[in-house]
Amino acid sequence: MSRPDVSVVVAARDEERHLGACLRSIRRQRGPTFECIVVDDGSVDATSRLVAEVVASDDRFRTIRHDDARGLSAARNAGLAAARADLVTFVDGDDFLFPAALRSRCAEIASSGADVVGCYGDWISVPEIMPAVSGPLPRRAARRPTVWFATADHGVPFIASAPVLRTALVRAIGGFDESLTTAEDADLWQWWLRLGGRT
Repeated sequence: MSRPDVSVVVAARDEERHLGACLRSIRRQRGPTFECIVVDDGSVDATSRLVAEVVASDDRFRTIRHDDARGLSAARNAGLAAARADLVTFVDGDDFLFPAALRSRCAEIASSGADVVGCYGDWISVPEIMPAVSGPLPRRAARRPTVWFATADHGVPFIASAPVLRTALVRAIGGFDESLTTAEDADLWQWWLRLGGRT
């Protein structure tokens, strides 16, 4: 298999309810070539079986399995270590990508010379049990051309599954801090911005 344009790292633990939709959304990507590395972080449900079925039917997919749950950061770092492409993106097992997600982000990173390109915006936290919603949810789009440490306003430019990044620079930062059980992506972005990554 030739070297892909982008590596998609999917971290999944007990995601049998959502992982099928997640992986279908990746399979449907239009544009750059990709590999998808699914890191099964010690799942005890049907996650492993779902991943095995996709790996058997699509050679763009492969898997890493942790026998015991090590946490989200460790799962992402395992996928990062196995990534073969110059660009990487992280997708959680309960997320999905729109069909042009990789194409638009890879095109922007190629034309801009940036180290990371991604989407940001408003998001809605959906509880496990949610009443029916009538009508479309409100959505607004805007462009934020540059983000750096001073303009980030002590925040983070993206959620973890939004950007495409240069693999070598994520590795140089050290990946995700495995001692953190929450806000591991915020920690990564703070290091990224302090070190001058072009975003």
